[in-house]
Parts: sequence; structure tokens; C-alpha cells
Amino acid sequence: QRTLRDLVAWSYDMLEADEQRLWRRLAVFSGGCDMAAAAAVCDPETSFELNAAADDLASKSLLTLGFDAGSGGAAKALSSQAEGPRISMLETLREFAEEQLAESDEQLELQRRHADWFLEQAKQIHETIPEVERAAWMAPFDRELANFRAVFNRCLNGLGDAKTALQLGARMHYYWYQRGMISEGREWLQRSLDQDAGASGRPRAVALQALADLERNMGSIDKALQHNLDAMEIFRSLGDEKDIADNARQLGTIYIHTGELDRANEYLQTALDFYRKDDNAELLSYTLNVFGGGKQLQGDLDGAQALYEESLELARKVQDPNYLATASLNLGEVLQVKGD
Repeated sequence: QRTLRDLVAWSYDMLEADEQRLWRRLAVFSGGCDMAAAAAVCDPETSFELNAAADDLASKSLLTLGFDAGSGGAAKALSSQAEGPRISMLETLREFAEEQLAESDEQLELQRRHADWFLEQAKQIHETIPEVERAAWMAPFDRELANFRAVFNRCLNGLGDAKTALQLGARMHYYWYQRGMISEGREWLQRSLDQDAGASGRPRAVALQALADLERNMGSIDKALQHNLDAMEIFRSLGDEKDIADNARQLGTIYIHTGELDRANEYLQTALDFYRKDDNAELLSYTLNVFGGGKQLQGDLDGAQALYEESLELARKVQDPNYLATASLNLGEVLQVKGD
């Protein structure tokens, strides 16, 4: 191991000063990065000829440059998915370069730019790729998962930036759910909220709502209910109708779990009224399906059937296979009970 370290140190010492600086800066990434990310985080002052410099470092076996064959399609809408190779390092080399970065006066600034870049990527995923296109929606998170984890680690430790962690966690909660990583997502969100305990405002409320959804999917109904109620208090103080409707939808779902069906209907109706006004077919389909479940539990089969049929029609409109299957299953169960 000492011989290997001496070899890496010898290679580093052989580099020009600018090459050393770029190489240690690139160590801020975990799991590699594309050229757009490297430029934004490591070279905002455009002092390097980045493509040429990366080629030189690769020729000296300090970097690997590769092309991602799966980078086309909707995911290419992201600014981070620019044309060009993906930069990566062997972990042994990255650890050495990271040590050099820690000894420089650049580490905190690089970590800050890294966190800002990946928070912006998470925002762009939501703005450019519909969630119903699940494969394309999750692909950027899959590709950069190590970098997103690095952002959480740094924000909740050295950077002391719980707000960025809250915003990132709120945007990743659906990814964690889809990938079966609910425990990990729950831990990041809870730690972020604990560190941001004295704050209020929308980022905290959205994070509480995201954590509530993960808790509900883990069966922790009491925790989910409290987080949603806390979020609703903030949302109502801010007066944003969509946030109130989204949280009401989650509260209605939880109250169905607890058997408080009249209260569930009240919250779900609030959500439905807004989604109809907002012409949000996807969330309207989801909410109608949940509302139908409450009606079914109350023995109102005709009411449940009407809600499921409308949910199914909207699911076909938005071409969401998950909502389509769920509404079809629930409608089939009601028709079976009715003898049809």
C-alpha cells in the first residue's frame, strides 16, 4: 500500500501546477461527472482548457473518460447531460486527490459549488421530465446517486447547510420510493429536519410532506400523520392553494388508513376541488382513486364506482400505467361485489 501511494504521489508531483489543481478539484465528485458538471464546479472561471486537460490526465492514467450509451432520450433535456465524455477516477486515485483538496484552501468552495450544482439538477429533473415517464425521470438520479449522497453528507456535516439538504430530499423522495430505498430517504430527510429545527417556511413544509409520504409507505402512520399536520400548518400560513391541496391529498390518504373516513373525505374533497380547477389530470386521477377507496369502505359502491371510472378515464388520458392498473383493479373489485 505504501508503494502504491508513493506511485500515485510521484504521478501527482510530475503534473504541472494547473493539472494538479484540476485533478484535485475533480475529486469533489463521487462516482464521476459529465463535462458540464466538471466545468461548472471545477472551472467556473474557465481557466482550464477542460477537454484537453481531461485528455491529458486520462493519458497519464489519472482519469478515465467514457461515454454513457444510455444518456439519450428525455434525460438529455438536463443541462448536465451535455455532449461529451463522463469523467471518472479509480477510487484509490480519487481518495489521494481528495486528500490534496483537503490540504488546499479550495475544499469548502468546491463542496459548495458541488452541492449547488446537484440541487439545480434535481430541480431540472422535476421541471423537464414528467414523473409518468418513470424510467427517464429516474435515470439522472440513478446516474448521479453517489453525488447526491455526497451532497447530503457534506450539507449535514462540514457545510452545515440543512436547507439545501431539505430541498434536495423533497425532490428525491419519489425516487427513493420507486427504488425501494425508503429507509435511506427517511434518514436523510429526518436528519435534515432535525438540523433545521428552528426554521419554518415552505422548504421545511415540503420536506415534512415528503417524509410523511415515506413514513406512510413504511407503515408508520402516526409519524406520517404528525408530519403532514405540521406541514399543513405552514402551508396554510403561506396560503398557497396547490401546496394545501397536495397536503390535503396525503392527509386524506392517511385518515383512510386510520379509519377516520369522514375526515378523509373532507381533505380529499379539498384536493379534488383544486385539481379540477387546476386541470391536473394526473393528481386528479390519483385522488379520485383514493377517494373511491374511502367510499368503498363506507359501503357506497355506486359512489366508489363513479370515482374509479373517472380515475380510470384520466389515467388513460395521461397514459400512466400505474394509475391505470390501480384504477382498473379497484373498479373490477367493486363490479365483482355488485355481481357484474
